[in-house]
Amino acid sequence: QRAALALPAMPVAPPLADFLPRTFLFFPARPELSERAAFVAEFERRAAEDAASNVWILKPSDGGKGARILVMAELDPILAHLDGLPFAGKGSVAWVVSEYITAPLLLPGRRQFDVRARAPLSPDFCPMLATSVSHRPFRLPRRFACGP
Repeated sequence: QRAALALPAMPVAPPLADFLPRTFLFFPARPELSERAAFVAEFERRAAEDAASNVWILKPSDGGKGARILVMAELDPILAHLDGLPFAGKGSVAWVVSEYITAPLLLPGRRQFDVRARAPLSPDFCPMLATSVSHRPFRLPRRFACGP
């Protein structure tokens, strides 16, 4: 008979909702699809807990590479900005409103970093996860490549 291994208890990861910043979508051309009520409720909940850290980042979803990003801490100006967005009808740009991370995880030297993951969704590709860190693509060695 095999003896059971005595392993230390693994730490329990926090729920994903506690790890990721709360995020809400706003659609200028389709306000009925916007998550306005949920955002206002979350803003007010956080304001009651700690008004000083109730900071939000507003970003257009069209890949503006940092253009038009706003950081705001007051509800009325946030809603005024979102309500005043122009829209060109059907092809309007959605906006993402997320909790601003006031104490991000940093690399040595107080440098920020990105972790981006991409997974192919087609059965024609192998189910390998490709990531990039600090905007440098991660490439697998040829021996791990999929296909012939």
